[in-house]
Amino acid sequence: MRAALLVWAAWTGVALVFMLYIMLPSRAAQDPWEWLRATAWQLVSWWSWAVWTPLVVAVTRHAVSLRSSVRLLTVHLAAGVVVSGLCTMLQGALRWAVFRGVRIHYDIAGASSLPLADEWSFNLVVYGLVVGVFYAQRAGRLEAQLTQARLDALAARLRPHFLFNTLHTISALVLEDPQAANRMIARLAELLRQAFSRGDEAEVTLGEELRLLEHYVAIQEERFGDRLRVTVDVELDANQALVPALLLQPLVENAVTHGLAGGERHGAVTVRVEGSRQGQRLRLVVRDDGPGFGAGRGVERVGLAGTRARLTDRYGSAQRLEVTDGPGGGVVVTIEIPFATDAGSDR
Repeated sequence: MRAALLVWAAWTGVALVFMLYIMLPSRAAQDPWEWLRATAWQLVSWWSWAVWTPLVVAVTRHAVSLRSSVRLLTVHLAAGVVVSGLCTMLQGALRWAVFRGVRIHYDIAGASSLPLADEWSFNLVVYGLVVGVFYAQRAGRLEAQLTQARLDALAARLRPHFLFNTLHTISALVLEDPQAANRMIARLAELLRQAFSRGDEAEVTLGEELRLLEHYVAIQEERFGDRLRVTVDVELDANQALVPALLLQPLVENAVTHGLAGGERHGAVTVRVEGSRQGQRLRLVVRDDGPGFGAGRGVERVGLAGTRARLTDRYGSAQRLEVTDGPGGGVVVTIEIPFATDAGSDR
């Protein structure tokens, strides 16, 4: 409902701007009735676009999942022709219904007699502007979400209790096992170096993501000892696939946190990370054998709403994120996205 109101408010604003642009220099501006008729004309014209905007947004969301520029342009060209034609017919029908028998003197009155091709061409331009606004907003959301994901991931690694526990473990090992203490210090330094050196990359290869994850896992395994075991089983071909930056670490952290939260009965947990290419799809699975929590509450419990939003904005309907209870206990998080090895690939 809120989105629909925003759409109607936006097109109302466009209608009023066009009305002022046309009426202010017009000779008919002295007639109050002409102002009213001009406003009605513009509202009828632009509210027609409010009707079709949800369809344009739906088409654009679907087109987001297309990794090929040729396919993207083809979809938008076809949709633009159809939507512009439908909007032109709706505008004509509404104008005829509302303004038949009404004489309009302001300059835009000639639009009622514009050739159909000219009216359709103008609406095709409007379609392009709507799509452009959508992509501009999407780019802003992706940048904000990437920034937030990076901040969240860094906060997860740098938050006081994580650093305190890691440093406490190191201090305990300094005398008992100096080599283990040195390993943890090196892992922590490398993890921080990689996290800060990634810059603003929106996508990285799965192999790069796994290398960062390796340092996080090593620290956690050193910290929890026999209580935690993490295994990674990723097909060689899948390592070249592009994934959103900082995708895996939050999933593994959730598996560790909730897997070890089961008390004495679930005092140890095994986390398994799997990756495979399935045709034109990349499939990632993070599973643990902890206590589980019920599939119906999965997304809220493990905090995957941000991950779901990032995947939806980047891949549209071509992505899938599913959270379920494991067959033998624990939680299984499954992600499927299009397989691509570079920004323009459609492999």
